[in-house]
Amino acid sequence: PTLTSRQSPVPLFVTDAIVVDPTASTGAPSAPITDPLCDALEVVDGFSTLYLELGPVTMSLSILQDALADAVACCDGAIDGPTADLPPLGKDSLGNALKYLAGVSSLYRKFGSERVPIPVVREALEKAMVRCW
Repeated sequence: PTLTSRQSPVPLFVTDAIVVDPTASTGAPSAPITDPLCDALEVVDGFSTLYLELGPVTMSLSILQDALADAVACCDGAIDGPTADLPPLGKDSLGNALKYLAGVSSLYRKFGSERVPIPVVREALEKAMVRCW
């Protein structure tokens, strides 16, 4: 015979809960929802850093151009097309444009499109892109 002990009922309270879909597979955890623009900006930031550290002799400028173009396409997809006006070019160097873009990109990834509108991100991308050509 097994011995069992009875405990008096203890009330339990739920403070935090996670909604679980009982029909979902129980294998690997689901992938997090990602923002394609955040992913594209991560790639741009990585290539920009490499370009600024290593220079054009080591890293092909076309790799950076492609990453910038992909990020601009993500912006266009998010705002239903390109903006009407191109940003003023000024006389900044590619290095300064990439530093500005890195700052805008960091702010966007931290605060999202509610605090850093996508047209602002697109403008920073364009400023860097026109200096690559």
